[in-house]
Amino acid sequence: MELIDIVNSEDEVIGQKGKVEAHMNGDIHRHVHIHLFDKYGNHLVSKRSSIKYDNAGMWDPSVSGHVKEGESYSNAAHRKVKEEYNIETALTPFSYQKNYLSERVLKDRTVIETKHVMIYVGYADGYSPNEEISDIKPVNKNMLMASDLKKDLEIMYGKNMFK
Repeated sequence: MELIDIVNSEDEVIGQKGKVEAHMNGDIHRHVHIHLFDKYGNHLVSKRSSIKYDNAGMWDPSVSGHVKEGESYSNAAHRKVKEEYNIETALTPFSYQKNYLSERVLKDRTVIETKHVMIYVGYADGYSPNEEISDIKPVNKNMLMASDLKKDLEIMYGKNMFK
């Protein structure tokens, strides 16, 4: 079982749990979101595979994932990009959000989780998704606002994402 750090509201480690257990208990934990852009400035969005236990088949930012036990936000971001897009690229910290609430649609229920999120941005070229991703689309803001992608992203990250 993969462990993640459980943290308090100030992002101080107070223990470890499996990520599913952390979601079910509503424990605060660490997460990274990576927004990747292609050489034309399009935002790459990823469709989560149907094999995922949460938010299966939904559209997501380019890459996202949990920070493992003892791992830094930066190392987690680079690990996830390598795992999901099979590339290594420079990432720049963009934003940090403490006590971020998000909705996770599980196979048998929906849970609200609280997490601290470090957001990174970077460029991607020559990527090839792994089995966790069923599709990648380069989209500009106008395409995003007029598509089903917007609905999926609002479910997971809140309606304020597009304001």
